[in-house]
Amino acid sequence: MNFYAFKNRFKYGYKKFFAILFAILGVACQITALVLTIVLGIESPDILGIFSSIIVLVAYYYLLTGNIRGTTIAYRGFAVFVFFNIIDFAFMLIRVVSGSFVPLLSGDPISIALMVATLAFSILAFVSGLMTYLKFRSYQMLGRKTTYETVRNWCIVFTIMAIIYSGIMIPFYFMSAAESGMTITDTILYYVLSFMEPTATIFIAICAYFTILRLRD
Repeated sequence: MNFYAFKNRFKYGYKKFFAILFAILGVACQITALVLTIVLGIESPDILGIFSSIIVLVAYYYLLTGNIRGTTIAYRGFAVFVFFNIIDFAFMLIRVVSGSFVPLLSGDPISIALMVATLAFSILAFVSGLMTYLKFRSYQMLGRKTTYETVRNWCIVFTIMAIIYSGIMIPFYFMSAAESGMTITDTILYYVLSFMEPTATIFIAICAYFTILRLRD
C-alpha cells in the first residue's frame, strides 16, 4: 500500500483506528487491575471489587470487538461504560459528602485541594455522564428526536470530565495506600492498581468518544 492510499484510508477511518487503539489500551490496563485486585485480596477477597472489574471489562470488550467488527455491540458497551461510571461518580460523591476521606485531610493543603477537586469533578462527571446516557438512549430509542450533535457534544463533556476525574483519583489512591499500613510488596501492588484502574477509564473514555463519532459512519 503506497503512502497516498494509506493517508486516504486513515483520513476516512481514523475514528475506527483510534477507537480500537484506545480500547486495546483500556482492556490491557483493566485486565492488569483485575489481576492485582485478585492478588491483593487472596486472604480477604474483595468480591464487590472483582465483580465490578469484571462488569467493566465486559463493557470494554464490547467496545473493542464492536469497533473492530463495525457492529452495534460497540454502542451497547458504550452505554454500559457510561452507566457504570455514573454509579461510580455518585458513589464517590456520597463518600466525599459523608466524610469518608476526612482522615486524609489532616490540615494538609494538598489533601484539601484534592478533596475539593474530587468533589467538584465528581459532580461535573456525574451530570455530564447522566446527560450523555440519557441523550444517547433517546437517540437510539425514541425515533432520534435527539440529534447526533447533541449526543456528540455531551459525550465530549463527559470524556473530558472522566479524564480529569480519573487523573485526580490517581494521587488520591496513592495517598490512601500511604495511610493503609500495608506491607511494602502489597503497597507497591496497590500503587500499580491505583494507576491502572483510572488509566483504563481514561483510555476507554477516549475510545467512547471516537465510538460516538462513528454513529454516522
